Amino acid sequence: SNRALDFARWNNTPNETYILSLRGAAPATPTVNVTGSAFNAFSTTAGTPSAAQTVSVSGSNLTGAITITPPTGFEVSSDGTTFSSSVSLTPVSGSVAATTISVRLSGASAGSFSGNVSFASTGATTQNRAVSGTVTSAYDAWAASFFLTGANALPTADPDNDGFNNNNEYAFGTNPTVSNGSLLSTTASGGNLTVTWIERNSGFTYAVQSTTNLATTAFANDGSITPTTSADQSGVPSGYTRKQFTVAASDNKFFRVRATP
Repeated sequence: SNRALDFARWNNTPNETYILSLRGAAPATPTVNVTGSAFNAFSTTAGTPSAAQTVSVSGSNLTGAITITPPTGFEVSSDGTTFSSSVSLTPVSGSVAATTISVRLSGASAGSFSGNVSFASTGATTQNRAVSGTVTSAYDAWAASFFLTGANALPTADPDNDGFNNNNEYAFGTNPTVSNGSLLSTTASGGNLTVTWIERNSGFTYAVQSTTNLATTAFANDGSITPTTSADQSGVPSGYTRKQFTVAASDNKFFRVRATP
């Protein structure tokens, strides 16, 4: 019964005296173990989780679950597939067998993130592993892909002097270092006019607008037009989709596509 029995007897008096003492054994200390290399700096682009890195977690003499909690900007998983803001490992007979824990940057927002992933359980010394990482905005990653730096990398800059600033070219998937006559293209066939453009899959809302008179009437969303996805996606940059709409060439309207962040 994990108890020690102390028994003492004295015979130095006419009446014998007996002392009986039961001492409980000290309970074992709950322990959480974390093994594996230190985490390298994480990095990703906004909207995309980073690659995961892993450590192994185990525990003994536990009286409660091991809770793994990452700092803001990070998420964890015990199966390498489903990630969340915390993970709980339930002990069996006081033990948690070695379990691989995956850690990654969520990529939910741009910025620099750092802190400790904590591995805690009731009565055990909390183990901490430092993490740090950077989430680059999708725009910054796009500008860097064209080697734009300094003032030329600003959204309002126009490094190719074509009248479309970087934010326009970012929204419509064109090259900001090569002059573009238009962000849209048109093709006339069989009495119809097809307008085509490239748009980002996230980050902007696109609307087809029209007016009948450039001098007197402002552009407004044209509810009669529903853009479709072009069958031709050749040459479209990653993260973009080619869209189009078709109208009668005789339609007495001016059209434009507006991109709103």
